[in-house]
Amino acid sequence: AILKADAGKPQAETIVGLMVASPALIVFAPTNDALSAATVSNTSAADLAAIIRKHIIPVASVPASGTLESKDYQTANANVKVTVTVAPQGTVVKGPGNTSSVGVGTAQKIQTSNGTVYPVVGLIQ
Repeated sequence: AILKADAGKPQAETIVGLMVASPALIVFAPTNDALSAATVSNTSAADLAAIIRKHIIPVASVPASGTLESKDYQTANANVKVTVTVAPQGTVVKGPGNTSSVGVGTAQKIQTSNGTVYPVVGLIQ
């Protein structure tokens, strides 16, 4: 999906460029079931870029610990915020276009050199 979304763009405008250049970020990475090959092939590059950028929380919004907090986060998709709710029954995230929240696999998080990747079981819209 990222390769299709980034195709033909200068690196400074790509999702990969954003992720590499960012000193800190949180990425909500959809599982393979959530982001199927059919979704990728039937979605335009521009729409994929918009969807993927809703899954990236850039440096200005990332807590110093990299741990999610219950609050609204500004995404890398201009003017789009997502709401994270941390609760004893589980952590969820909801975008403005979602009818219901998407589960976040906090136990499966992956620390990277410049952030944290959390698997999610749906697309943030």
